[in-house]
Amino acid sequence: GCHAVEGTHELVTADCHGVMKLWDLRNFQCMQTFTSTHEPGDLDDLRGFQAFTHCQLPPKDPHQDQLDYRIIAGTKKLFFFDQHRVKKEPVTDDLPLRLVLLNEVSLTLLVVSDKSVKIWDAILGTLKRAYLDISPHDITAVCLDDRRRKFFLGNSAGQIACHNYQNGACMKKFPPFP
Repeated sequence: GCHAVEGTHELVTADCHGVMKLWDLRNFQCMQTFTSTHEPGDLDDLRGFQAFTHCQLPPKDPHQDQLDYRIIAGTKKLFFFDQHRVKKEPVTDDLPLRLVLLNEVSLTLLVVSDKSVKIWDAILGTLKRAYLDISPHDITAVCLDDRRRKFFLGNSAGQIACHNYQNGACMKKFPPFP
């Protein structure tokens, strides 16, 4: 069976062996796989279950921005699987963008805002890495090296620095130009 999660881009599926999967319909990827812990034939065996449903729960944390959900499955007894949510994953930047570069090798976008750099997945639109306050001054220029493994930042104080694309580590700093 399958059940769409109301108000989200998710789908819950279950097979006759009692294995349930949570799918993201935006990218058609499995986000989670779960079942009951059991020995074949005991009361906790979910194989051959007849029905399941998906319902909303009141939030556990008053500051969370999404509802909690519960999956209820029935065989010889009822099984409850709770899905708690606390914080949404950001899909936009929180500051005005200054510069954006496409890295066609890794299919990512390098986005510069003020003194920070963020790397976004160009296909899924998800944030992969954030290098906050990577520069002591506002970033005014950015470029990638020829292999797309490093990026160079220039700031308003005339400083230039070379950083690793994967972890943001500063590899080299150049003195400011007069």
